[in-house]
Amino acid sequence: MKSPKATSARRPCRTSPALARTPKEAAMHLVRLEFDVSRLEKALEAARSRMARCAQDLERRKREREILLALLGR
Repeated sequence: MKSPKATSARRPCRTSPALARTPKEAAMHLVRLEFDVSRLEKALEAARSRMARCAQDLERRKREREILLALLGR
């Protein structure tokens, strides 16, 4: 036997950010977005800082390598 059709309309999936139905839902979504933006900005700044440190370390090691190769006569 088939089950009867639902009388109420189907609700769309809640994964889309455009589905805030009320001001309260929109405010909650906005707060989540603000936290995400802040977290991503911090992660990006940390990655930039890490990249700068790695670039400095790479240059230092290249200079050391050149000095050692010169000492070895290569």
